[in-house]
Amino acid sequence: MQAVEEFDRALALNPNFALAHTFRSVALAYLGRTEEALVAMETGARLGPRELVAGAYNVMRAGCCFIDGRYRDGIGFARKAVQEAPTAITSHRILIANLAQAGEIAEAKSAVTALRQLKPDITLAQITETVGYDREDDRRRWREAFRIAGLE
Repeated sequence: MQAVEEFDRALALNPNFALAHTFRSVALAYLGRTEEALVAMETGARLGPRELVAGAYNVMRAGCCFIDGRYRDGIGFARKAVQEAPTAITSHRILIANLAQAGEIAEAKSAVTALRQLKPDITLAQITETVGYDREDDRRRWREAFRIAGLE
């Protein structure tokens, strides 16, 4: 919550600060406030469409879908993110999470194989330790998705 307040202060000083809108959206999503997060992310994308690395906006969209349990929508955004940034680990992670929770187990396992090509030493512990979700249910579904997809 403190991060959202800090971004709000920055935006009070400069309402056109694209990255503040964008990173505010990440903080909101981690809190489970996905509708607000998507509005903030879209504002950041409109104000500074080239300010983030390729695929980042679609990763955020896919992440909000994951939090909301809209896994099939999340798969679409995550696939776009992987196409935009094929070497970005975050793109592959959110694809795996949405695929596994949507029941697309074979494709989720294939996506784990692709992730391992980028990061051969990746483990379930690393994946679960680095997630920023505030709500326990979101963290539980995240861990479960990677377990389902075969990551140990």
